Amino acid sequence: MEMHQKQADSLKSVEENIVAQALGIAMLYRDYLHKFVKLSKIDVDGTLEEMVRINFNDCEYSEERAESEMRYYIQELIQEIEVGNIGKKELINNLTPAYLINKVLDMKLLKLDIRKIDRNSLKFQRWERIQASGGQENAMYIIFLVVLMSYIRDIVVDRRDKNTSKVLVIDNPFGTTSSYYLWEKIWAILERNNVQLICPGHKIGTNVMEFFPINHLLTEELSTNDRTRIGIQVRARSEILDRIERQKRGGQLSISMY
Repeated sequence: MEMHQKQADSLKSVEENIVAQALGIAMLYRDYLHKFVKLSKIDVDGTLEEMVRINFNDCEYSEERAESEMRYYIQELIQEIEVGNIGKKELINNLTPAYLINKVLDMKLLKLDIRKIDRNSLKFQRWERIQASGGQENAMYIIFLVVLMSYIRDIVVDRRDKNTSKVLVIDNPFGTTSSYYLWEKIWAILERNNVQLICPGHKIGTNVMEFFPINHLLTEELSTNDRTRIGIQVRARSEILDRIERQKRGGQLSISMY
């Protein structure tokens, strides 16, 4: 009986360690989701406002329930292993954050809202029921994409002492998204998340061009044999243009723009 009790205690200790580790992973990724919302904050009329909102209060479990849910989940996995229903590959998959986070959050209740960028207001709308103009929708999607990029980078790098730079390339977003007030919010989220934006496009309004410190303009000219030559004209703010010229003379060229 003593031997069986020792074995039972040993197995119980292993189970407790697994539950604790799995719960720790789930809590970590729950905190990452909180960080996702924080990354969407920009300055609006002198105050930091979140552009994205998640209803954590409605779906987060208490510590007691989270531990109970995780314990029950781990016990179920152990039973499935004992009867041979799952192998090592399935077990690893079932212990990934995608599964574990469901034990600390009721993911079925999770709702995502994003602000509609209007001239006079920034009202939240449900992500799956966005009602806005084409330009407003594009701006909302760009903002969400920038926040998502930063969120993924933050998880992968996990460096609190470094705001890593990122690059986003968008093919000609200037058609419907041509209003100054839209680019004002896009630029704010780019600056906050240290994202460089590169956009090929045409017929861009001068009020929007000011958000791009460096512009490369394609030019056409006819050569003496009637062939069309394509050139590149660089336009930039004076201090940036001076820096580019110095770097060219030094044999190196490094261009940064938002």
